[in-house]
Amino acid sequence: MINVQCDNRIETNRLLVNHRGTGSMKLKLNVNALEADLYSIGHVKLCGQVYGEAIIKSLGVGDVDGRNLLTKTIQVISSGIGNLYVMAIDEINITLSGIGTVYYAGPIKRQVKTGLGNIIAVPPVSFYDDE
Repeated sequence: MINVQCDNRIETNRLLVNHRGTGSMKLKLNVNALEADLYSIGHVKLCGQVYGEAIIKSLGVGDVDGRNLLTKTIQVISSGIGNLYVMAIDEINITLSGIGTVYYAGPIKRQVKTGLGNIIAVPPVSFYDDE
């Protein structure tokens, strides 16, 4: 099992995260675009800000916590087992074919549910809490 924790913010134009295997990951971000392909077994926590579009694909087992990741727009594709927590200012698009629940804060534009999971609106949390 490998655990990854980034203590400093990752600042870049575009960040591609491809997480496979077993273990947890915590990243602090300050990026224009994010694409996260999560095939892992374990907990993923994303904090900080995405100024443009974020794409999160959760295809593994475990929770993805983006409650403290402020995005402009976000696209979520969930076909794994586990819960996702996401937040966006302008637009949220969710495709759910897995077992978990997608909790979202922000304006939903599109939601497609074909799995056993649920899509649930929640109030936003503190935007800049990195912990």
